[in-house]
Amino acid sequence: MKKTIVELDLKGYSDIARELEEHLSAEVVMKFNDQIQSMVDAGLKAVGVQRAQAVMATTGDGAILAFDQPETGHHFGQAVHSECRVHNHEKSVIQARRWFRIGIATGDLVLEETGTSRKMAGSVIARAVRLEAAGSIGEILIDADTYSALPKPLQACYGSRELISGKREEKFPAYRYVVVPHNLTGSTAKVAAEPAAPAKSPGLDFGKATSILREKIAFLQKERAVVTSAEQKFELLFRIREAEQHLSELETDSSKT
Repeated sequence: MKKTIVELDLKGYSDIARELEEHLSAEVVMKFNDQIQSMVDAGLKAVGVQRAQAVMATTGDGAILAFDQPETGHHFGQAVHSECRVHNHEKSVIQARRWFRIGIATGDLVLEETGTSRKMAGSVIARAVRLEAAGSIGEILIDADTYSALPKPLQACYGSRELISGKREEKFPAYRYVVVPHNLTGSTAKVAAEPAAPAKSPGLDFGKATSILREKIAFLQKERAVVTSAEQKFELLFRIREAEQHLSELETDSSKT
């Protein structure tokens, strides 16, 4: 069966866990692990999916999840990053901040459940893990199958096509969404820039470009109407204003041609 696999990993988990155990106790590390899973739960709540339905495995520093639709995986990742942003607000101690890397891949998955145990197999899992490792904190990195299955307004969140290295010198295409700007996460990652504004591309189909932008604005407005977090509402409003400005610039350039 085809599934969308999400792999997420907390930045600096080993260092934080070791420091907590050395200075406090292993019990505190357990609470730290619970805190990480609570952020996973916040993402699941945002997309309306039960933990038992989606979580395939948990690790101390994250989890592997499976969703039926790529769009759900996208929204889950976005919600987790938003939850981290709220948690980190006004945290002056770096070790108290929580940032994830998230990789998403779509493909065939074999799932076998026996009692309380669950086994899974498929190259899609390894692909999601490699995408997570290639990403930076505050980002979502997805494979080509996930990207092609997303509606156009969501595709517009991602930058241009990149090539990610796998094992044995293999490379596969991927797309990057910087959910939380690097100046807020403290990331020094150098990633491919998002595509330039369509208005600056020679031979641009203005009608098609403006149509895509209007679809994106309408989608963001609907999404903002249903989210409950003030942080998410603010972030969506910013993205709406950004898209509206882009549309205005595009229409101005169109009138000059």
